[in-house]
Amino acid sequence: MNTLVESLDEVHVGKPQTFQNLSMYPLFSNHTVKANYWLLDEALQKDYIEIQETSESGSVPELKVLNKCGRKILLLDGEELLGAKQNRILNLSVMVPAKTEITIPVSCVESGRWSRQSRNFRSAGRIHFAESRARNARRVNTTMRSSGSKCGDQSAVWREIAMKSERMHVFSNTNASDAMYSKHETKLNEFLGAFQAVPKQAGAAFTLNGEISGIDLFDSSKALKGYLPKLLQSHALDAVDFQGEDSQKEAVKNVEEFLNDIGKAHVDCYPSVGKGNDYHRFDEKQLSGGALWVDGHVVHLSAFRVADLEA
Repeated sequence: MNTLVESLDEVHVGKPQTFQNLSMYPLFSNHTVKANYWLLDEALQKDYIEIQETSESGSVPELKVLNKCGRKILLLDGEELLGAKQNRILNLSVMVPAKTEITIPVSCVESGRWSRQSRNFRSAGRIHFAESRARNARRVNTTMRSSGSKCGDQSAVWREIAMKSERMHVFSNTNASDAMYSKHETKLNEFLGAFQAVPKQAGAAFTLNGEISGIDLFDSSKALKGYLPKLLQSHALDAVDFQGEDSQKEAVKNVEEFLNDIGKAHVDCYPSVGKGNDYHRFDEKQLSGGALWVDGHVVHLSAFRVADLEA
């Protein structure tokens, strides 16, 4: 059986939590395990990880990661890093092996700066806004299939940030996506305070104005709980940008159908830059995403509705 189907087969959808035009549907799975890895913020707090430019001169689409501890560290696709020569987001999820240095694929989210602010990157405490994260997933999938590269389309990421900044009336000297979160911090905090993880929750499906925007599914409730505030900021920024009314009519059915669509999607397998495989990089009409497969199971899966790649 397709391992992605196996991972989704026993996922069920919980009662939604709603604030304004955003809803979160908890996802529960019978395939959860006890997490044997650190999350990025945990590892940074314990000084177990260093993330730096690849060299003194740097390289926009790559960063160097050093895991100094004896446990694996999970980095999530879309996770934003601040500092060094310019802010970046991860192009896909990576499990950094214990006591290992690797190079990870990233995209820049600050086009107007190429000057060192710090030696090491720090966590932004959020994930790239879902609208652009979804499109970047599809572009990364396209380059992986065509050339084996894990790069996306840097110009498109910058264009999406510029368009969103204009809509949200945000100006930044360095064209940083960070400025949007700073300006709308009060509104975003209202969204953060309205949602919380529930016991045994392993994932979350988000709807915006009644439409599916994306899901993230983990192999443990600990990982979901740790990453939920970052995911909420990702979807909340879109909720502030695209004001509307949330409709829960047929929404649970839509989430279930979306999970079914993911299970039926064509999948490809690629070696990960870290431990395991990018076992499922999938694209169908209006659907894109991927899954990281480590030690015999899916550690993290993300999937999105992508109606149009043209920004």
